[in-house]
Amino acid sequence: MARLGSLLFSIPLVLFTLVACRPDMDGAKEIGRASLQAANTPAGGTCLQEAAGACSEFSQSGLAFASSSCKTLLRGTYSTGGTCPRANLMATCEKKSGTKYYYLGGSLPWVSDAKAACEKDGEPGKFTAEPNAEETAKAKALPTPGQITGSCTSAYGACEDLHGELAEVHKTTCTRLNGTFSTAPCSSDRLVGSCVKNGSVERYYERDLKLHTVAQLADICEKLATPFGHFYSRNGVAQAPGAPIAEAPKGPAHVGAHGGAHAKKTKHHRRK
Repeated sequence: MARLGSLLFSIPLVLFTLVACRPDMDGAKEIGRASLQAANTPAGGTCLQEAAGACSEFSQSGLAFASSSCKTLLRGTYSTGGTCPRANLMATCEKKSGTKYYYLGGSLPWVSDAKAACEKDGEPGKFTAEPNAEETAKAKALPTPGQITGSCTSAYGACEDLHGELAEVHKTTCTRLNGTFSTAPCSSDRLVGSCVKNGSVERYYERDLKLHTVAQLADICEKLATPFGHFYSRNGVAQAPGAPIAEAPKGPAHVGAHGGAHAKKTKHHRRK
């Protein structure tokens, strides 16, 4: 009986010890998490390019240089003590200088665009796309009305919606080439297709069908735009390069506030 009493007395003591030690155990977990986050925090800080849909983590500790290049070259927001966001991620590019994150709906809208930038711009990097990112990226490549900061109507009537990090550059180029800049987007009236480029979207209208078929407009978009051009149908569906394209019905040569593509078939301008 004495041994049984001793055993019964020891059980509450053990439970009390476990409960009393629990806060220390939880504290140790929190310290571990903080240490892990600190270990993953880039030594050179981060640069968030919100307008471009990208973010860079600098692996080297030259904070002054990283901060300066972020603000002046990348037109981003520099910070330390954290990492780039992982939400809405399309792909990553790992280089010795750090890691760049590309987000869905950014200035490099398709996976192939981000891959080309990763592997060909400067030091070649290791590119990794998120699962199922390719189709999702194509669906989000066309900018929403809220993302469009203005439009440019050229001297020959073509209209481009401007968005992203290069919007101001395109605006300046527009006025230099005798185009008309507007804070309103291009008209959607009688639209037959769109060409998604780096920082702009050229719109094609029914009036353009007097000189070209829709398939020819798609070919112009994909072959003349630099560094890339992606053709979307009037319904906002991405077209695979070289794939058969259904022709839009021709109608009166009327558009809304802005014009369409080229006025003459023989004067295709080189796409931006």
